Amino acid sequence: MAEYLERPDGRIAYDDSGGDGPLIVAAPGMGDLRGSYRHLAPLLVDAGCRFVSMDLRGVGESTVEWPDYSDAAIGTDMTALVNHLGGGPAVLVGNSLTAASAVIAATEAPASVRSLVLMGPFARDVPAPA
Repeated sequence: MAEYLERPDGRIAYDDSGGDGPLIVAAPGMGDLRGSYRHLAPLLVDAGCRFVSMDLRGVGESTVEWPDYSDAAIGTDMTALVNHLGGGPAVLVGNSLTAASAVIAATEAPASVRSLVLMGPFARDVPAPA
């Protein structure tokens, strides 16, 4: 059953295996759902991890009306979820589009991130602010 993280502009749906093992937060690729990790989750739980998968903004059971759907915005959702779940640090898993989000999250909130798992990364070169 879905749980929800309330954000200033909407709500993010997530599934939490519970437990007190090392926290892993996984985000799916663009257009996919948190359920894409349904086969991986039990393996990690059996290995003693707390596995959490999230829907992206506007996808699945997350709310639709967001002012920002960028990689950076998804990265803030990832770290907000880590903080909501106890602060981590957590392993962030990003697939395709959300690989960039995980990288951004790690650079913006390094204390919340233990390590990254980037699958099929779509981490592109974004110009630095002036």
